[in-house]
Amino acid sequence: MNPVGWSDITLAIIAGGRATRLGGRVKALLRLGPKSILDRLNALLPGSDRLLVTNDSRPFEGQWPGTIAGDVEAGFGAPGGVVTALLHARTPWVFVVAGDMPFVTMKE
Repeated sequence: MNPVGWSDITLAIIAGGRATRLGGRVKALLRLGPKSILDRLNALLPGSDRLLVTNDSRPFEGQWPGTIAGDVEAGFGAPGGVVTALLHARTPWVFVVAGDMPFVTMKE
């Protein structure tokens, strides 16, 4: 169990790629079984604050329950997304995960 409590953590998913390698399909929205990668990641920290960092929010509208933030400085890739997540987080702790990692789990 997390000692600080789930409400003290922002779950920040970095999903800001240009989707060039999959013919324009957004990796975080790909389905693996009944759930998308985004759904799987969203389930990691129940009760935590939610933040999605992306350079294009359109594919995620209506599919994300939290805040969507664009990069504070474009062109810096994933490291720039992490900076954006840290600047937009409303909690003292931030758990950052890439939007193309479907098998991340939380173990006690």
